[in-house]
Amino acid sequence: MPQRIEFIRAARPNYRIKRKENRPNGYQRGYSDKRHAAWRRAVLLRDNWTCRACGHVCGEKGNAHADHVSPVVPGTKVCADGRSRYDVDAGQCLCHSCHSRKTANETAARARGTP
Repeated sequence: MPQRIEFIRAARPNYRIKRKENRPNGYQRGYSDKRHAAWRRAVLLRDNWTCRACGHVCGEKGNAHADHVSPVVPGTKVCADGRSRYDVDAGQCLCHSCHSRKTANETAARARGTP
């Protein structure tokens, strides 16, 4: 009778990405504030729920993101360009994929130390 061949399983890689920075949650960053909800609604209505980057009309729930053109300075109520966090002109509507791409580029630039 032939011997059975033993298979050795490779260790599964850990796909969970750990953040190097201790980033505060959404509540701590001010996303549950009534002023933020009003700002978000005003930005999305002004842009007619259309992504400014690709032109996609965001009809699905959760697909439209109100994004600050210039990132908000942590711990303050102002953006990096000096405008108020709740200034409607400081925001834009982006679809989920464009917002994710923009955020990833900003995070990578911040890690490299480039503005």
